[in-house]
Amino acid sequence: MVTDGETPFEELKRTGTFDFKVGQAELTYKFDVGLDVVAEFQGLCRMPDK
Repeated sequence: MVTDGETPFEELKRTGTFDFKVGQAELTYKFDVGLDVVAEFQGLCRMPDK
């Protein structure tokens, strides 16, 4: 889980686990990837909408 002051993306980089909520469902997904892929994913999420 995310620690105090940590963003979900920081948790993803630290643990490879991404926790999120959709409606009332709380989901956890474990990624088996390297930090370079996580950083790329984070960058894509920050891109402005087209």
